[in-house]
Amino acid sequence: MDIPKEALYILVPVIFLALAMGLLNYLTRNGRNFRSSRNRRARKQD
Repeated sequence: MDIPKEALYILVPVIFLALAMGLLNYLTRNGRNFRSSRNRRARKQD
């Protein structure tokens, strides 16, 4: 099965996008307020 380079250039970003979306869904499901939790973490570091 020989995949042309053009298909790879389309598939790779799509796969990364799908992974990123899945990760975001996972994070937002665990903590609904994703941004506020990030801000809280940033405040703790100061």
